[in-house]
Amino acid sequence: MLVTDIDLIPPTLPQGFCPQTEQERVNAYFNGGKAKLPSGLDKVVVSKTTPGVNDQDKVWYRLLNDDTPDPRNPYMFYNGNWISPHYVPANDKRLFIWSGTFDDVKTLDYGVDEAIGDIAGPFWVVVAALAGKFPVGVGTVGSTAIAVNGTGGSHEIEVKKENLPAEGVTLPDKVIGQPGAGKGTFSLNGDQNPPDDFKYVTTSDNLGDGKKIEHLPPFYGVYFIQRTARKFWIPT
Repeated sequence: MLVTDIDLIPPTLPQGFCPQTEQERVNAYFNGGKAKLPSGLDKVVVSKTTPGVNDQDKVWYRLLNDDTPDPRNPYMFYNGNWISPHYVPANDKRLFIWSGTFDDVKTLDYGVDEAIGDIAGPFWVVVAALAGKFPVGVGTVGSTAIAVNGTGGSHEIEVKKENLPAEGVTLPDKVIGQPGAGKGTFSLNGDQNPPDDFKYVTTSDNLGDGKKIEHLPPFYGVYFIQRTARKFWIPT
């Protein structure tokens, strides 16, 4: 807790002062006494209304209409305006999460939907580069190097031959024909009596439709926001 010492200076009462009641005595002490403020404390203005020209060298702690302090306090007079710096520096590289609407980002923290300047415009902007993406820490994942502001990955994958297990598939024996056995004939280049060690290759029917696999994990949608170039609050 901040404690400030204030010197109380008692009054000089007239010779023979003799109050009729104790209340009269107390009133005389308070009416004639003075308080000496510490050096610099007179440089602070606490008010609802904008300080006058003669107080522009002071710090202004602004009160709202309901007599509560303005959360943007304190203000100082600079370059023709009473200003207060935002708690996050302009153009700061930190990311923040916002679970409200897209349009409400423009007016977050008393921002205004207008062109951006030192004392004008929104304080926050949605980071478009992160729309529909997950942030990942800089580093290396497997053979993929991830740099600052780097992008990559896909929400779906296609299984290719090199991704399949290195295993063969055994097909069942199949009799195509036996000459003279009443089961039809088999001809190899016109020869109905191929050698006993003849081998042939067959291909199975397609096992799937070739669609890509979606591998998006469970998610909760939010906006990633970042500070704009606006620097200061102004009393509004």
